[in-house]
Amino acid sequence: MNKFTIIKKGLGLLAGLGAGKVVAEVAKNAKPHDLKKYEKVVYWVGSVVLSAMVSDQASEYAEDAIEKVTEGIEVKIERK
Repeated sequence: MNKFTIIKKGLGLLAGLGAGKVVAEVAKNAKPHDLKKYEKVVYWVGSVVLSAMVSDQASEYAEDAIEKVTEGIEVKIERK
C-alpha cells in the first residue's frame, strides 16, 4: 500500500462521514414534531438509510477524484 492509497482511503472516509453527518442533521431538523410512534421509526430508518447511501456515494466520489489526481502524479514521478 503506497502513500497515495492511504491518502485516498483517508479522504474518502472523511468525505463519507461528513456527508452522512450533514444528511443526518438535515433529516433530524426537518422531522415534524407530531409524528406517531410508528412514523418516528419509519422516519428514523429512512434517515439512516439515506445517510448511509449519501455517505457511500461521497466516499466513492472523493476516492475517484483523488485517484485521478494521484495517477497523474505517479506518472510524473515514474518519468523522472
